[in-house]
Amino acid sequence: MFVIVFSGFATLAGKSKGPKHNNFDNSFAGSRNDVYGIASAVCKVGPSSCSYPRTILTHTCNRPPGASSATLASTTPLARSKNPTPTIRLAGPLALGFITVIYLPAQLAYYITVPKAELIASKQFTAALYFKFMFSMKSVCALSTFVAISATANVFSVTFAQGRLDQALGRDGIIPFSKLFASNRPRNAPLVGLTWHVIVTLIILLAPPRGDAYNFVLNLSSYPLNVVNFGVGFVLVLAYLPRAYRPQWAKDWNPPVRATWPVAVFFTLVSLFLVIVPWIAPERPEEAVYENTWYAIAPAVSVGIFVGGALYWLAWAVVLPRVGNYKLVPRPDVLSDGTHVTVFDKVKHA
Repeated sequence: MFVIVFSGFATLAGKSKGPKHNNFDNSFAGSRNDVYGIASAVCKVGPSSCSYPRTILTHTCNRPPGASSATLASTTPLARSKNPTPTIRLAGPLALGFITVIYLPAQLAYYITVPKAELIASKQFTAALYFKFMFSMKSVCALSTFVAISATANVFSVTFAQGRLDQALGRDGIIPFSKLFASNRPRNAPLVGLTWHVIVTLIILLAPPRGDAYNFVLNLSSYPLNVVNFGVGFVLVLAYLPRAYRPQWAKDWNPPVRATWPVAVFFTLVSLFLVIVPWIAPERPEEAVYENTWYAIAPAVSVGIFVGGALYWLAWAVVLPRVGNYKLVPRPDVLSDGTHVTVFDKVKHA
């Protein structure tokens, strides 16, 4: 980032290798301003900030008594620290402020170095275009290596988090083969959860047509998150109301670190916008995200996953107990490797 920022100043001094141009003349000519384009852009930049909430979510959610233990407590780094509240209050604003200060001049460097026509027409990521016009084509190959390393690190991070989350759900006994997912074998690692995550990821990568796979994976990872974010945001809006107007479950909710009501409202509205807009068809074929795939494939698959999970819960927790004349009674248990889990016993009605 520092290389991009400081080399951007060199462009202002006329030191770039690309043709002379002025992107600030009629800056937005040829760009998109339709709702679908805005939603696609927001969905693509959203993952750039997901690491911060992934890190702090467990602590700020302040799980109420009696709630399920399958939170992100076992998946987020900050949840493992001894005293996370001062860390959030100090490191959070510092980290976000620093990244903001660096990202803004980096975007400006892109804009003043790469010709606007290239930015609009090219299918390469912008950093590659920047290195091409600022340095040379050889530097683009080097940049690709750094991007691959960064993407690999992100894959490892997400795989760790999702594997631990699958393990936490297994410990609560609410998913199929719960004891397998809950186990720490071998070597105190969530092997089954990690393996399951890898299998699902490979299916998602290999199933779509080759040209559309990247955008499909990106959108499939962001759309369910937007649905969950809308639900979380809506609950936060209710929880931030004056105490007299809060729902009963939020009367005593008082986390050590919190947002404000306007922020929660804005977050909820943005999330709702991102949930609705991907279902709207683009006006022109060239504006579609995919070349050979239905424009709404990502939200449709996401909804299918949500519906599948809801049907499983309905069958496991409601329909089968009624048909079998039993009720599910939770009890604590310990696996052979020492892992504490919750087991549901089927107790027949008298």
